[in-house]
Amino acid sequence: MEHWNHAEPRWSGARARVVDETLRDGLQSVSASDPPIDRKIAMLHAMVNLGVDRASIGLPAAGPRAVRDAVALGREIASARLPLQPTAAARTTEGDVRAIASVSERTGQEIDVYAFIGSSPIRCHVEGWTIELLVSRVQLAGETARRANLPYCVVLEDTTRTPPEVLRAMFAAAVDAGAIRVCLCDTVGHADPAGAAAVVAFARTLARELGVPDLELDWHGHNDRGLALANALAAVRAGVTGVHGTAARAPRA
Repeated sequence: MEHWNHAEPRWSGARARVVDETLRDGLQSVSASDPPIDRKIAMLHAMVNLGVDRASIGLPAAGPRAVRDAVALGREIASARLPLQPTAAARTTEGDVRAIASVSERTGQEIDVYAFIGSSPIRCHVEGWTIELLVSRVQLAGETARRANLPYCVVLEDTTRTPPEVLRAMFAAAVDAGAIRVCLCDTVGHADPAGAAAVVAFARTLARELGVPDLELDWHGHNDRGLALANALAAVRAGVTGVHGTAARAPRA
């Protein structure tokens, strides 16, 4: 089996874009509350003050409240002229991507579609998924985003535990589907900084092999082992163009 190879750091001093996932991933903990829309809007303004570049406005397909909040957040970005590029999450299904397209139409905002799909062996075993199914899902989501004229990012859940040959197939599918960006995920906080750098180096190699050396790469890492910040910095140094994070939530008194 092919293995990751360590590579020399690529960092050139350019700042990676910061992608704030507080209003999506940051609200998924069992101990977190889903704040009212006025607090979410205040968070958008705080993100601008912190220098955030892109911000998730949720997963519209999750239900009516998710749609209402995403529309309100998109409209706030437009009316207040906030220097934020909105993103929204979707499963790799036509319905989820169309939900984002609907929010885009109602707000007049271009929204980056972040369509996620898991490809690690354990996820495929549990779900009964094949590589052919994964590729078809990536293509379907890409076609739907293209019809809506929205930028498309493929979010590869559990990238750090996915075999290289599977990642190669997923990258090819993403490029064929018109993705402008691929998001590399350490979904269970599995990586250490050296591993994070190696995954990014491998992804850069895949992009060159596919003829898209300028394909944007995001890093989305979780903090299960307390290494999220170190891994994010290593990923930036290795060449990602965007790094994800969420605001810390203060514990209840």
